[in-house]
Amino acid sequence: MGKVEDRIKETEECVRGLAPKEEMVYYIYVTSETGKLIGVVSLRDLILHTHEQTLGDIMMTRLVSVDSSADQ
Repeated sequence: MGKVEDRIKETEECVRGLAPKEEMVYYIYVTSETGKLIGVVSLRDLILHTHEQTLGDIMMTRLVSVDSSADQ
């Protein structure tokens, strides 16, 4: 949903616009230009930081992932 360079203020506005259509909004997923997941920002962290910061400044990058072709 978000890019590393997106400012918190812009992201908050985007979330406000999308939230009424979504059942639950807890995390903003930060993706690279190619669409790869590179970080996550919680809604809590989003509202606790200043509007001038970017998602890249506050995102969590220690992600756990599994390849889609991995055996269960």
